[in-house]
Amino acid sequence: MSFTGKQGWYKAVFWCRQALACAVLLAVLWASVADSDGMRQHELMHFLVALHRLTGWEVDKIVHGIMYCIVCGAFWIALPPKLWRWSSPWWAFLFASVWGLLMEILQGVMWQLDLGTRSFDVMDIVANLMGAGCTAVCAMGVMHLWRRVRGNTLKEQIFLCESDG
Repeated sequence: MSFTGKQGWYKAVFWCRQALACAVLLAVLWASVADSDGMRQHELMHFLVALHRLTGWEVDKIVHGIMYCIVCGAFWIALPPKLWRWSSPWWAFLFASVWGLLMEILQGVMWQLDLGTRSFDVMDIVANLMGAGCTAVCAMGVMHLWRRVRGNTLKEQIFLCESDG
């Protein structure tokens, strides 16, 4: 595989986006099955506790929303730009939702087998859906803005200037 020339640059960027998406999925997998007691001492918890006091939401649900916001975004940017259609953010949302459901099922199985400290929680799934949904909606907005900016080509600018007078 050669990364020379313009085509090679696109391939290199594509594979970097793929690697980022895989890293995010592995990080979420680790966070889903790791012992939750050690995570409570991290510096990020101070921010999350402040957010909890501000909103009243549980810290765990905030974390789930943020994680699946990132999962959905990582999957969306991992798609080749040729597939960036209006439906692509919703495919990313679907993928993130299925991944979140699988992680919750994995947690439930590990809890039943006494292999982990996490358990199945329907509200975690709701938080996952909300986080992924926020990203999908934002991605739709980005796509809309991108098309508006990109749609104003030189040909259209010349046509608009000619029609003015």
